[in-house]
Amino acid sequence: MRELPNVSVRMDMELRERLQSAAYANGRSLSSEAIHRLRLSFEQEHAGQASAPAQPTASAASLSAAELALLKAFRSMAHKQQMGLQLLLRIDD
Repeated sequence: MRELPNVSVRMDMELRERLQSAAYANGRSLSSEAIHRLRLSFEQEHAGQASAPAQPTASAASLSAAELALLKAFRSMAHKQQMGLQLLLRIDD
């Protein structure tokens, strides 16, 4: 594995919690989620889509109707509710 430079970033707690929620939902570390989202924003900018929302990594076609309904319900929750549900469902890492 190659050595990557360490970059420290300051962000408000709400943004960090949102990033952590997305990382958990996508099966990534906090750092990997941040890198993924940065790369995606540059790719969208390059393609002339800078204002387009980030797309989830799993395609909708690969999810069942029940999974899509759960995802929609989860995304409609307040951030603190999302965090609580994630903690409730978390299995020992």
